[in-house]
Amino acid sequence: MERKIIKGDSTEDCLDSIDLVLQSWATRLGTHIIGIIPPVPILHHQKLADSEGCIFAGIIPFTGKISKAFLAINKYNVKPITVEINIYSEITHAGARFECDKPIISYLNEVATNAGDIVRIRITPVNGAEEFLVGLLCHPEVTAGDKEARLISELRMLDSMKEL
Repeated sequence: MERKIIKGDSTEDCLDSIDLVLQSWATRLGTHIIGIIPPVPILHHQKLADSEGCIFAGIIPFTGKISKAFLAINKYNVKPITVEINIYSEITHAGARFECDKPIISYLNEVATNAGDIVRIRITPVNGAEEFLVGLLCHPEVTAGDKEARLISELRMLDSMKEL
């Protein structure tokens, strides 16, 4: 036998039953919502390295981490080339150096970053390769000050205001 959620013989009793069920479900839902900050991809294309061999230079605008770094090299003039990745500020320095002769390189070591850290990728020899694609996957750190719990009722009120 099937268990019925809606009970009652008359239409009014059925509506009262539905109202009770909805109220009990509403109390189970909770009253707060939490937003999730997704990773931020940083993408860059460079035709040729500059005179110092630099193919990417950028600044990280937030504290967090870089979880993945990818480098695609379209054309090698010399094999292998040396790739150097540096993340530094006045206080800290992290980096890696490795030889490469593959079309796509994945550097997967997670590196903590602070707001204002500089990321620089260089190659040697300077004319060793051409046509570079760089991809970094950055994760902003969520601090207690960034977390802001919102009541669902506040979000509904804001949603209804946008219709005005």
